[in-house]
Amino acid sequence: NQSTLAYTYRKSAAEHIVTLQGEAYFTIKHDADKNFVVDAGGVLIKDIGTAFNVKAYAGSSTIDVWVREGRVLFYNATDSVWLAAGEKGVYDKIKKEFSSAHTTANELAYKTRVFTFSNASLHTIVRELNAVYAKQIILSD
Repeated sequence: NQSTLAYTYRKSAAEHIVTLQGEAYFTIKHDADKNFVVDAGGVLIKDIGTAFNVKAYAGSSTIDVWVREGRVLFYNATDSVWLAAGEKGVYDKIKKEFSSAHTTANELAYKTRVFTFSNASLHTIVRELNAVYAKQIILSD
């Protein structure tokens, strides 16, 4: 999966800004004197001392944020949603709306390479494995 990061520090605002296209996992130690913000195409994720994953691919119609620890503010110029540990937020780029979604056991499988499936269809398992590994599994009828 091709991801790109660009990092800047705005001294005047005491703000670290990471511009992300793709997917990345962040573990940030909260610093009250400095802000840490991920910019995913104009939709922003502000860290409040936490560990979180952002999925923001250019070709996707959504931006997903899954919080593993702590809290984040997921927002744009007109709306926002707070997310706490175990919660997932989704921004629909077409409707320009935030919503909550259920997290899955495999949210971090791309990072950990550990998968958990329970009563999942073979198609679901193959789709999740193919999303993580370069080799593709193809099912035939």
